Amino acid sequence: MPASPRSRKSLGWKSIIGSPSKPSKFNYESLYHIKIKDNLLGKHDEIKIQFLHDNSVPTLVRRATSFYLSCHNHVRDIHFEAGTMVPAGMRFDPRTSCPIKYSSSTTKMNSQKKNIMSERDLHLALLQFNELFRQSSLLSKSMDFSMNYLKCVRNTLDVKLNNTIHELLPTYMCSASLHNSVHIDANDSTSSFAIFFQEKHLKGLSYLVFPEIGLAIELKSPVLICWNGNTSKHCSISLREGILSLFGSSKNLVDERVKLESQFQSTRKKLKCHDLCVGDSVFVQEKLSDHSDLDSYLKLFDKHKHSTKKATVVSFVDDSTLRVYYKSKKEHGIVAIANVCKTSDIHLF
Repeated sequence: MPASPRSRKSLGWKSIIGSPSKPSKFNYESLYHIKIKDNLLGKHDEIKIQFLHDNSVPTLVRRATSFYLSCHNHVRDIHFEAGTMVPAGMRFDPRTSCPIKYSSSTTKMNSQKKNIMSERDLHLALLQFNELFRQSSLLSKSMDFSMNYLKCVRNTLDVKLNNTIHELLPTYMCSASLHNSVHIDANDSTSSFAIFFQEKHLKGLSYLVFPEIGLAIELKSPVLICWNGNTSKHCSISLREGILSLFGSSKNLVDERVKLESQFQSTRKKLKCHDLCVGDSVFVQEKLSDHSDLDSYLKLFDKHKHSTKKATVVSFVDDSTLRVYYKSKKEHGIVAIANVCKTSDIHLF
């Protein structure tokens, strides 16, 4: 990657986009809308970029990013990659087979008392992050499109502030000086929304790179970027430490499980015992509290929270129960017929 503008041409990059050189030019040189006719997956894509003034990053967004980086567990510990990445918001939990929130590490919380934030301030920070895109003339349509989809599948992070419910992107990632491999985010179900900014008192330099089209975006000044991370190959390259980011999107598995629970409730009422046969592929929905005596971890959740697992009908025990084989757990179980729906009766998307 180029360390200075002079080295750009010699390194063969088609386009390197950076912030305007003068603050006065932000009115007409800070927006970029790149349309990709056809990527390697055969799909049309676009990348939207908006550079911001140095003082445009909300204080709470800065604080929340630092809080998550300090108090949440790291992910993507991959050989030859560098930097830090931590998650926040909603995730799919394989152990319970339901969506839950990422939580802070108790050990890290105790060691980082200076950085602790209230839940209200964290929610307000995520609201401010979402609003940065909603208020942008270039990026608002992409945010609206993603949020309309998430509302349809009922997968939004709903936060209550001043007696008003705000619907936000459900899942977030925070990073510091990230240096990772070229990849696509195959598990994301919406566009990727990110803000990159300098950590205070440091002079970091990173790039967000799209190698298929020879594009590098300089991450030195604050910048909002929206792209289709599930189809466009990309990576982050860090030359000097000091660039932080907050990233928002949603996950396919969370979308699926949230909508599945709603569909399950309406479909189950129509189900009759003779509709099921041995060998049928089914969803089994059970309260976590019904199994808390076997797994103490389940006691941490609301007594009305459900797990939803995919299984195959093995045999009928009697008129009200049957034996199933759980595909994810690779074990058998006895369940009430009232808690079972055929997968063919569920229409997720």
